[in-house]
Amino acid sequence: PRLKLFTEEASHYSFLLLPIFYYWLYQWLVQFNWRTFGYLLTIVFSLILSFSLGVLSVIALTLSLILILYSRSILSHLRYRKLVLILVLSLVLIGVLVYFVFPINPLTIRITNLINGQDTSGRGRTYESFEIAWRVLQLNYPLTGIGLGQFKLIGRDVLLFYYKYHTIPEVVRLPNALAETLVSFGIIGAAFRIFFQIYWGIKAAVFNNIFQTSLFISLFIYQFTGGFLFHSFEYYYWILAFIPVFHNFHKQEFFK
Repeated sequence: PRLKLFTEEASHYSFLLLPIFYYWLYQWLVQFNWRTFGYLLTIVFSLILSFSLGVLSVIALTLSLILILYSRSILSHLRYRKLVLILVLSLVLIGVLVYFVFPINPLTIRITNLINGQDTSGRGRTYESFEIAWRVLQLNYPLTGIGLGQFKLIGRDVLLFYYKYHTIPEVVRLPNALAETLVSFGIIGAAFRIFFQIYWGIKAAVFNNIFQTSLFISLFIYQFTGGFLFHSFEYYYWILAFIPVFHNFHKQEFFK
């Protein structure tokens, strides 16, 4: 069982928690008290119970890049150095305990399946979506794509043949935002999407704000691993990434 509350699926629920997690993580680092820690802890538990390896992997990779990007500021700040050291040691300790005390658990089983290519959800949201999209483009218009909403008609047979369904689904779609952009708008459209994100990231100077940086990196990675072309919350999050809403997370304020 995976926690999804009132959403359609657990991965969608965990994605909704993405900016909230970063907000309370950095709020806890700025205001080190039990209240902010309690909020952060409930969000962490919710993310773990949602059991979405995609979102959890995006968060882990994002925080690793944050440590690299802001390494000079973090290492020059005594409190942040201590927190990073405690966090790393805690993760290592938890990993060792889980490995020796409870080696066969749902998390390790799913990670093993993912590495061995046996995780159908992981495959469908990543390389299989791109492979199907490219097969459709090869039969139609690789540069400009087949247009919005046309995959359900033009790409239906390609997807059904690819998966060899025993029970034919009524509606077919690609559970990957970038793959859906690729099949709808072609190579030109997918390239423009990436260019537009990088351009506005530089123009908005997202790297001057640690919250914006985290959200920008997460969204940029996430589009390769899931999502949909028309996902309202994803657009809201991009706006949060480009507009400096939380000024207390500016680099000068955060690391003072």
